[in-house]
Amino acid sequence: MESVEAEKERQPQDEAGSSRISPEQWFLDLGKLREKLSSQGPLDTVVGIHRSGLMVAVYLSNQLSLPMFTLFNLDHIPRQFERIAVVDTSAWTGRSMRRALRKVAAACPWAETVPACLYIDCERGVRVEGLIFVRCLAGVPKFFWERGYLKKQGEGEETGGLP
Repeated sequence: MESVEAEKERQPQDEAGSSRISPEQWFLDLGKLREKLSSQGPLDTVVGIHRSGLMVAVYLSNQLSLPMFTLFNLDHIPRQFERIAVVDTSAWTGRSMRRALRKVAAACPWAETVPACLYIDCERGVRVEGLIFVRCLAGVPKFFWERGYLKKQGEGEETGGLP
């Protein structure tokens, strides 16, 4: 297993020191998360944490042929769904993930939850028991869909990451 330092060094960074996640890296990491979740045993559904966690949930739902829910429609999860993946793009302190896990547990007390995300902060130490993740980053990343992703050092107006 690679060290956290090796993981940090490989990530491209911008002038502010933020990791930059390209579309190619995003989809590679989504595939790795799918593999990690699949290796943990069968799941019954995926719940996405708003906002960017919904993109992860939609992808996993399609790739794993599972129904998808959000934190706003947990009351629609059928009682026969016993293993629920709760997913997000990233976890920096784990607070949003812990909050989402509490909501799912309250709405579906019969079910086991499986927390998962693509990226965690190496330096803060995320406190979420059993969290499955793909990559450890130094600081909050800049994603390809975010404003300013394509901005080069010294240029004026920021642009979004998608054409």
